[in-house]
Amino acid sequence: EVVLAAAVLLAAALGPHPPEVVTAAAVAVAALVAQLVLVRPFLVRRSNQVLQGEQGPRSRAHHAYVGLEVGKVLALGALGWAALQ
Repeated sequence: EVVLAAAVLLAAALGPHPPEVVTAAAVAVAALVAQLVLVRPFLVRRSNQVLQGEQGPRSRAHHAYVGLEVGKVLALGALGWAALQ
C-alpha cells in the first residue's frame, strides 16, 4: 500500500494534472499516513496488552482506523473518477 501510494505521488508530481486528481491523491495518501503514524501504534499497543492477558479500557482506535479507511476508499474512487474525465 505504501509502494502504491508512493507511485501515485510520483505520478502526480511528474505531470500536469487537474486539481481534482492531485487533491484526491493527496487525501488518500494523507489518510494512509494518518493510519500508519497516528492510529496503528495505538492498535499495536492495545493488541500487545490483550495478548499479555491485561485488561483495560476498550480502544476507540479501531473506529478511527475504519473511518480513515472509508475516507481513503472514497478518495481513491474520486481519484479514479477524476483521472478518467
